[in-house]
Amino acid sequence: MKQHQLLPWVFRDVLPFKNQSFDVISLLATIEHLYNQEELAKESWRLLKPGGRVVITMPSQFVDKILEVFKFFRFVDGMSLEEHHGLDVKDLPVIFEQEGFILKEWRTFQLGMNNLIVFER
Repeated sequence: MKQHQLLPWVFRDVLPFKNQSFDVISLLATIEHLYNQEELAKESWRLLKPGGRVVITMPSQFVDKILEVFKFFRFVDGMSLEEHHGLDVKDLPVIFEQEGFILKEWRTFQLGMNNLIVFER
């Protein structure tokens, strides 16, 4: 039986895994909360096997505006919008391609409110 481990990590140092250890790295509604996407892209390149993929989901920026309205009217509570750090989804291809990744897929879902982006090593 395979074991899986979740690690909380700040991308300042390399993760405790050998080079080319993984087939897939998934970042589901995560990348917009990180400060240094460039370091994440670099570390993802190191960790992925050739042909490996980074699968990212990220909300569209207008979702933050919708949530701000919802927060104002107290329809939602506890949203950490300040943690999105202003990352624009359009910046992701530049960040990952400068490390050598190839953009394989980019599409929106949930009426355009979320993005699916897939990069390949």
